[in-house]
Formats: sequence, C-alpha cells, structure tokens
Amino acid sequence: MSLFGGVNDAADSHVIINAQNVILKGPEREKIMAEKKKVKPPKTLMGIFDIIPEDFDALDDLMKNLVKPAVEKEEGFLETYKIEPIAFGAKKIIARILLKERTGGTQPLEDAISNLEEVQRAECTMVSIIS
Repeated sequence: MSLFGGVNDAADSHVIINAQNVILKGPEREKIMAEKKKVKPPKTLMGIFDIIPEDFDALDDLMKNLVKPAVEKEEGFLETYKIEPIAFGAKKIIARILLKERTGGTQPLEDAISNLEEVQRAECTMVSIIS
C-alpha cells in the first residue's frame, strides 16, 4: 500500500491527487499558514515638497520650529531643505522629506504643512519609493 491510500503504480491512474486533496498537518501547515499571514511593512517614500511661506524672512526658523514638528507629527522625517529665490524677492523652500507609504499618499503631509499659519502653500512635486 502506498502513502496515498492504495495507489501503487500508473495502472491506478483513476485516482487524481492534487494540492487541494492533501491535508497538511504539523509544522508544514504552520509554515504555510505563517507565510499567508505575513504582512509586508510599508515602503519608505522620499518626497520633494515646495513650500511657499507667507513671509520671506527667518525661513530657517520656520523650518526648524514649525515645519519640522508638523512633519514629525505626520510620522515623517525632514531630511534636508534649501531656500531658493523665485522672483522679486520672493523665496520658496524645497524640502526633501522621508515618509512611510500609507493611504492618502502625501496629501495628509501637504495639508499639515499648508495649515501652518506661516505657510501659504505646500505641494509635493515628486515622490519616489526608496525602500
């Protein structure tokens, strides 16, 4: 008698065995079930944000005291930023921010920065998966 209940050779070809007919027990079953339950961690994203301030003075203080805490509250990380002139004395801040992939994408972070009193507008101009 064979492992699968009497199938000894090709002459017993009327018995079809497939994965659905095999019942796994013990560690093999636990391993398969654990693989099915694995949840992939969210990916890390890098976004480039254009931040237009209300006032063009003390932009470093704005970034350190207001924007950085707002980014951290949204579970992001302000990696770096630079201040760039636009025209006629106006300036914008270009910030590189790391964040976890989530529902809503970068919109919650854009809203959090835009809702600061000292910020006129914030927009994510580019986003990329980095890990």
